[in-house]
Amino acid sequence: MEPFVRTVLFYAGQPDKPGEAYPGWMFLWIYSFTFVYIGGRLLHHRSVVRLVRMRLGLEGIYHVVPSLHWFRWQFVLESSDAFYTGNVYGKELTVKDIYAKHTEGGMAVEVTRAVDGVRAFLHFAQRVHVTCTERQDGYEVRWRDMRFWHNHKLPFGVDVTLDRDLKVVSQTLGWRKKAWDPPYV
Repeated sequence: MEPFVRTVLFYAGQPDKPGEAYPGWMFLWIYSFTFVYIGGRLLHHRSVVRLVRMRLGLEGIYHVVPSLHWFRWQFVLESSDAFYTGNVYGKELTVKDIYAKHTEGGMAVEVTRAVDGVRAFLHFAQRVHVTCTERQDGYEVRWRDMRFWHNHKLPFGVDVTLDRDLKVVSQTLGWRKKAWDPPYV
């Protein structure tokens, strides 16, 4: 058994009889530790949001996501004209990418709003970035959720292919990555 778990179980017994594990005391310790951890993470989240807001100095909606490491975070800032993505390591902030919000292909983008996959995606996506690419045989409209950016890529979203008459040829909703590639969601 792992030494940390053994120590917790040893001291989770009654105060007058250490070494005897009683479920009531054990769960009191476990729940207490869990609530202290959640409270600490919440306070740290607020300080990271404040740090990002202060360093960037831009108006907008800030979305900060923790990693498994206590002092590493990812952020997405949605301003009026662009999305900013980056990392926070301790007190060091790095902007990785800037994505313009305004896209071309207006009619193609509007047509894809009625597609079932796009409607479902827009129902749960919070920070949406749209790109439209004109191809030889039509258009490709890509809807992406900015919260799941990784390594300069936006792997989660909806891809809709249109022909020249703006009729839907195909649509795919989901991850555009290999199962073993991050982010592991």
